Amino acid sequence: RDLERLVETALELKATDEPRGDLSGLTLANLFFEASTRTRASFEQAARRLGADVLNLDMGASSVVKGESLVDTLHTIESVGARFVAMRHAASGVHEYVAPRLTSASLLNAGDGRHQHPTQALLDCVTLHEKLGSIEGKTIAIVGDILHSRVARSNIAAFTKLGARVRLVGPRTMLPQTIVDAFGVDATHDLAEGIANADVVYLLRIQLERQARAIYGSGGEYHRHYGLSTKRLDVLNPGAIVMHPGDQRRLRPHGGDALALREGGVVRDGTIVIRGGHVVDPSIGVDGVRDITIFEGKVSDIDSTSSVPHGVEVIDASGNHVFPAFVEIHAHLREPGGEASETIATGLRAAAKGGYAHVFSMPNTTPVTDSAVLVRYQVDRAREASPVSLHPVGSVTTGMNGERLTDFAALREAGAGALSDDGLPVANAGVMRSALSCAADLGMVILDHCEDMSLTGDGVMHDGPTAARLGLPGIPRSSEATIVARDAALALETGGRLHVCHVSTVDSVEAIRFFKSRGAPITAEVSPHHLLFTEERVGRFDTHAKMKPPLCEERDRRALIEALEDGTIDCIATDHAPHSPASKAQPFAQAPFGIVGMETAFVSLYSAFVASGAWTLPFLIEKMTTAPAKCVSRNWGTLADGASGDLVIASLGDSRTFSDADLGSKSVNCPWLGETFCAKIERLVIAGRTVTV
Repeated sequence: RDLERLVETALELKATDEPRGDLSGLTLANLFFEASTRTRASFEQAARRLGADVLNLDMGASSVVKGESLVDTLHTIESVGARFVAMRHAASGVHEYVAPRLTSASLLNAGDGRHQHPTQALLDCVTLHEKLGSIEGKTIAIVGDILHSRVARSNIAAFTKLGARVRLVGPRTMLPQTIVDAFGVDATHDLAEGIANADVVYLLRIQLERQARAIYGSGGEYHRHYGLSTKRLDVLNPGAIVMHPGDQRRLRPHGGDALALREGGVVRDGTIVIRGGHVVDPSIGVDGVRDITIFEGKVSDIDSTSSVPHGVEVIDASGNHVFPAFVEIHAHLREPGGEASETIATGLRAAAKGGYAHVFSMPNTTPVTDSAVLVRYQVDRAREASPVSLHPVGSVTTGMNGERLTDFAALREAGAGALSDDGLPVANAGVMRSALSCAADLGMVILDHCEDMSLTGDGVMHDGPTAARLGLPGIPRSSEATIVARDAALALETGGRLHVCHVSTVDSVEAIRFFKSRGAPITAEVSPHHLLFTEERVGRFDTHAKMKPPLCEERDRRALIEALEDGTIDCIATDHAPHSPASKAQPFAQAPFGIVGMETAFVSLYSAFVASGAWTLPFLIEKMTTAPAKCVSRNWGTLADGASGDLVIASLGDSRTFSDADLGSKSVNCPWLGETFCAKIERLVIAGRTVTV
């Protein structure tokens, strides 16, 4: 009856958001010897709502580190007026030991070792009463690491006292017979049997921090046997709910495989179902209407039909297409030093508008990204700015001067995704050979800007008919092709992985094709503008058609398309290069090279190639997802089971005019303004969370 009164009182308090004065003049001390976010915050929030003062004690900075006993610490806390002490401790049973030794304060158990977590159990009881009306007679399956879970022990006691039928489910190493005998409830090691006809499935995380050694195989193996996918929900009773005691994104104990409701009736962050969209993912061979379940940021299930537990967020994608979020391995975000044109925040906003979840940013910043400090700076700035993941590219040479190699290992350790001197070539072949050898030892890839500056000279566009007509100095094809051939030969010789950036000429295509046939470890990218435009786009000195490498002739454009189709060129990358309006307003010869491209990459290529029937949609998606990811040795760009829940929802077919309102970049040097496209990115989801586009 006491337990029922606690639940009833909690429901009464929850029914109003008004603060109360029940504990006015009293003090709660939070004494946590183990890490905690939710439990500690819950105690503080509840105490303040009831009018109490709160002391949050940092035990790592207390006299405990000098050897003060736990009992003495509690007496000190009592002496400063604490009436309640919420304590979490790693030692099982510690509360029973110290409680009788307190003189004036009441001790609240916020978790002790593997033993008990009573407040979590009370919260779970409140949730079940809210959702089911009553726990009595209901079948509750608790699944997972029973052996090490204090939550499981408290819930077994609470649920059975309230009349529920409790069933334990888990592998033998996490549910030994001694545990079954101790609790006297039903138990099984078979998930299907354990959750059959259940009203509630309660998922536990694997308690790695309480295990002296690994007691199960890989996360994937655990997922196959004990992961709760939507396919397995059909055996539950109608209206069944699925619960989880906490949000552990990094650990992903259940392989990202289930749905969860947060206690108190709030949907767990990152738990969503994308319903009714036409899912296209060539990496797993899916092309049809499906529902996608994302749990704790990871793809849990893709199915043609799925029953959704009560309370789970549903995004209606009916009538739209859904595919993996894109991967950008070549962008210029300008920060530090070029914030007048772009910042990390605005660059990642542009990426989000284009449907990208990952962005590799080039090192030609001011100062050059040639140190671990600058890599970490950019990573930290990105984390503050956006859910889109930034992977700074470290420079190959110090200051991008082409002479002395940077510390590749330090750059990688700081978070550098690759190496490049993009914007400039590594002119010295000996330095490039050494760079490829060192990168090979570390498993890193060099993103290669192929340009012989002695051949480029003062050229500002392709050395072809348009340059001759306009009287502008030209850049010959050989400027790119000679360095492509040189560095491909060095890659073949050293075994270092080379990725050729922004291929633009038929001669470069032939060089790449030749060295790939010889077994050289080479990949290559092409930018959307080189697939869509030729030198004629320069027209009457249009600086939005000025980029490096320059737009070439129609035969080059056709060669690039064919190379992408036959695999000579591996992927699409935008070479997003923002410049301020003032700089692009200069005369053509003085204006900087480059255009913004992340916002328009998919919609422009879809409209030009897929809508026309030249390409299939799966082909384009592959070239913007798994293909670029593979070029930098990543496994992104897939909706495979357990992959990060990064996806794009797009509307395809309806014509719309692209305007500057569709840009996310700080700059507007975009040649597609005013163009009509028949595709639009409607929503970007990263790790199960919607990103504003």
